Amino acid sequence: MSFFNVTVEEIEEVNPIKFIENDKEVTASSIEQATLKGKMFSFIIGKGSFSPGDKCLYFPLDSVIPNDLAEKLGVLGKLSKSHKNVVSTRAFKGVISQGLVGKTSILQDYGVDINSDPDKITEALKVIKYEIPEIPIKNGRIGCFLPNHLNKYDIESAQRNKEILDILMDIPVVVMEKCEGQNHCISFDYEKKETVVCSRTRTIYPLAGTEGTSDEVLWWQVPRRQGYVEVPAVLAERYNSFASIYSEQVGPTIQGNLYKLPKVMLYTFDIKVNDKFLGYEEFKAIVKEFKLNTAPILSEGLTLREYLTLHNHADIIAASHGQSAIATDVLREGIVIKPIDEQYIAKFGRLILKVRDPIYLAKTGN
Repeated sequence: MSFFNVTVEEIEEVNPIKFIENDKEVTASSIEQATLKGKMFSFIIGKGSFSPGDKCLYFPLDSVIPNDLAEKLGVLGKLSKSHKNVVSTRAFKGVISQGLVGKTSILQDYGVDINSDPDKITEALKVIKYEIPEIPIKNGRIGCFLPNHLNKYDIESAQRNKEILDILMDIPVVVMEKCEGQNHCISFDYEKKETVVCSRTRTIYPLAGTEGTSDEVLWWQVPRRQGYVEVPAVLAERYNSFASIYSEQVGPTIQGNLYKLPKVMLYTFDIKVNDKFLGYEEFKAIVKEFKLNTAPILSEGLTLREYLTLHNHADIIAASHGQSAIATDVLREGIVIKPIDEQYIAKFGRLILKVRDPIYLAKTGN
């Protein structure tokens, strides 16, 4: 599960914001840009509100801020989504801002201090992570939970985990385009001997009698059309275990159909057997055998450092920016990086990171 908490951080840099106005360079009078020590996020602060070395509360992207807390932070009614209470990527005078910071003194009002663990701080502040509402579906129903053998699929952010990113720099990796859509999983439950289809957090059930017909719910109709439905069962038999195929579902009715596709498609990015994800070579062999449609592969086999050098990217954030390989004249959401051979890191988990392009996020408001 992707890390989500309000954390106590240290301000590393505070810089003036300069922009062009009436053909002259102007320095913003009321805002500055700041960064956190050990993190790769940058964000906007009020001028003079923080200095390098100051401790602060950092509210990550997708934080839902309760009204009482928003008032203390000075952002009541100034954030994103319909209730104006969600922290999202913003652009001020052309400068990208990812996250929100506040004074640690706020914690006193909630009965916690800066030495409390992040879980306790987040709970005390009543900050939760924004989840995209499930889209109502025709001819089916959305269950409350995932099957017992599946967990919610999440990938940690490279900007938050610089030390983990450093590990990827000098080992062979695969770099995939991160597609904008809905997480889709089709899995074979080896104990119940049945195939299930899931979103990121719930199981999707078709209406009885619609299976295999034009009335079948979209979540099942798409993998059936692309030849996915029988594959998890074949893999489960082969490996004598659970088997799951993870894809991004994109197209009409999904996230505004960013790529202007004529029909909904699955773009596969991971295959899991029992509780382990397959290494890239094994993944690639299965994709080829069953003719699965993968997320665009931007690089395979180079170290991350070699990839950045080859494409003249100054850093990993610059590498996240570019044109989508799915459709012309469309920015990609970002990239996902994982080693060719699967690795797990103590106190972190699976070695895989995502980088969402700040320019794309600011442009789309996601």
